[in-house]
Amino acid sequence: MLRFVLFGGWLCSLVVGLVALSCSAPTPPSLVAIRPASAPNQQDSPLTLLGEGFDSTAKAWLVGADGSKIALQELRVLEPGKAEAVLPKGAAAGFYDVLWEQDGASSRLGSAFEVLSGVLTIDMVDVGQGDALLIRVAGGKTVLIDAGREEDVDALIDFVRKEGINRFDIVIATHYDADHVGGFAKLVYGEDGRPNTDDDRRPTEAWWDRGGFSKSTSYSSVRSLFPNIRKTLDGSGPESFPSVDLGAGVKLQVVTTNGSVLQKDGTLAKVDCGADENCRSVGTLISLGKFQFWTAGDLTGGGIDTPDVESTLAKIVDPVEVYRAHHHGSRTSSSQGLLDALSPQMILISAGRQNSYCHPSDEVLKRISPIPDLSLFVTTSGMIDGEKCGYVTSELVSVMGQRALLNAGNIRVQAGEDRYTVRSASGEVRAFEAR
Repeated sequence: MLRFVLFGGWLCSLVVGLVALSCSAPTPPSLVAIRPASAPNQQDSPLTLLGEGFDSTAKAWLVGADGSKIALQELRVLEPGKAEAVLPKGAAAGFYDVLWEQDGASSRLGSAFEVLSGVLTIDMVDVGQGDALLIRVAGGKTVLIDAGREEDVDALIDFVRKEGINRFDIVIATHYDADHVGGFAKLVYGEDGRPNTDDDRRPTEAWWDRGGFSKSTSYSSVRSLFPNIRKTLDGSGPESFPSVDLGAGVKLQVVTTNGSVLQKDGTLAKVDCGADENCRSVGTLISLGKFQFWTAGDLTGGGIDTPDVESTLAKIVDPVEVYRAHHHGSRTSSSQGLLDALSPQMILISAGRQNSYCHPSDEVLKRISPIPDLSLFVTTSGMIDGEKCGYVTSELVSVMGQRALLNAGNIRVQAGEDRYTVRSASGEVRAFEAR
């Protein structure tokens, strides 16, 4: 009979009866990943480490660029390829290597983990010609706004997997265009692609949209799975404009939906959207102390003869720190009146490289570029062929110098009550004082 036994870390096979013993060296530890890939320094944060050859003698650290170490606490090896640990609160913000050591061997992942400062993290994920926004609060709620196109949602799935996000407290579909809702089903159904299984990424508290018919059958199917938490924001009354405490002082307020705008006195101003889907976009304000972030899908502002919701919005909105540009920087939106009212310090644009819609438009970029002290991040290079649309994005924003960044990729906003940073995937960082 063949049996396997462990002697001092060596795996040995023993043939019972023949007293034949054969041993092999232990598998050296190999650290493959850490999940999530970032965590706030405001609280103790649970982490999962993945790899091979783990055993109970292991220790693990985060290692800073200066060589300083932060020991991961409560390290438990669950199986040879999986362990759990806790990052203690108070760690200095920044990027860290992850170091694993056991039995004199080690494995290291370079710049694999980021310690975040502040309590609010907003990630605009680069999903090509589409939109996907994640809002997370340390010790609070996680909100997903839109999920990009079905054919591009893998970028979002990879991001949430890396960040260790397996559920959403609130899901918001701004409107029913495929580049905003097409990816929801694939994202929610999980790795096996089937609904109502253990790997689903489920919303737990709320699923909001404008109600009515959606021509996206995949979106209609996935939202129908959550009738108990789905809420229609049809703009007909105050109940269509929920305000939610996301934790740690962060508030999310719906301000516009289905062509209606919530006035400061609680009354509603309504715009006739007709058959225009973008006009019906759900718009939300995220605030923490002095910091404010505005996002509203593809909301229209009268350009190219679209319904003008932005002018109504401009009458009641206060200045914000960050504006996620409506409709990928299309000339339908981001009117001069709205830009004046929002007076942002930073504008973010999600637009596909050499897309068929000529986003971001020359009109919008010409309105943005002259604004003093305004910074601009665009997820891609935008338009690179001048013959296609008559302009090149990089040339139009060149007057902004270093205040403009193209090919930013995934864009992260990290905010506290009175200051915030905006960082590109390549590590370009802009730091601001909230007003």
